[in-house]
Amino acid sequence: MPNANAADINHSGAMRIVLRLAGGLVLCLLSASGIAQSASRCSELAHIKIPNASIVLAQSDADGSLQPPTGKKLTGLPAFCRVAVVSKPASDSNIQIEIWLPENGWNGRLLGTGNGGGAGAISFGSLASGLRRHFAVANTDLGTSPNAAAVTGHPDRWSDFGFRATHEMTVIAKTIIRDYYGSSPKRSYFSGCSTGGQQALSEAQRYPKDYDGIIAGAPAGNRTHLHTDFLWNYQATHHERGALIPPEVVALLTRSVLAACVGKDGGAPDDHFLTDPRACAFNLESLRKCS
Repeated sequence: MPNANAADINHSGAMRIVLRLAGGLVLCLLSASGIAQSASRCSELAHIKIPNASIVLAQSDADGSLQPPTGKKLTGLPAFCRVAVVSKPASDSNIQIEIWLPENGWNGRLLGTGNGGGAGAISFGSLASGLRRHFAVANTDLGTSPNAAAVTGHPDRWSDFGFRATHEMTVIAKTIIRDYYGSSPKRSYFSGCSTGGQQALSEAQRYPKDYDGIIAGAPAGNRTHLHTDFLWNYQATHHERGALIPPEVVALLTRSVLAACVGKDGGAPDDHFLTDPRACAFNLESLRKCS
């Protein structure tokens, strides 16, 4: 501006500041509008009609954290729509289900997640893990809340635990995803360990069309044999005083075995575990004897 006077320069600078402020205000308003639209779209899910089920919660969570009923507070969560459902496919069923839907950046896939032990609660950690990876993610208490002991004498609930709850969770999750995003998931996967592994195998056997891929980790299969084994182990270690090896002796055995065999069984010398226990030729006689 070779011929501009000071007033022109000042006016131009002031206009740039006003435009920047206006642009920032527009972005702020657009962001607020997007948040409001996401919250509205999420809350509308409460009105979906699902056979034998009711939606008890549909709310947007954009503050990046959630305090589960028990356990540590979850943090670092992307904005998501949280949906809680109660499913009653049988007269005595009471299956708790949660589906978490990323508000932005959904990867187009559903991740069904497993539970552990006798279940009895939603696995919020599994939901958070899947959400952080941009999955629409689902979990169920398998119908055994507040704990598995409470469903003794309730055969419908044992059927839910054994196979039905996971299928119900999957069908309901796909329905909610379709309504929320306007399209079905492109791919659906299930991942679980222990009881979650049992859920995975049950899905593969009974409902093979539910998922495109399944990870069944350490599946708790053949339940009658598995729990009979638990009882046998307990009896063997409690049938008489001194039968249970005390923790300090277990620690001594562990340290001694690792010192003798780590790095000699195919693993690295600085490992804190055995890679192949079969290659460890540890001699118990080498331990110090008690008087």
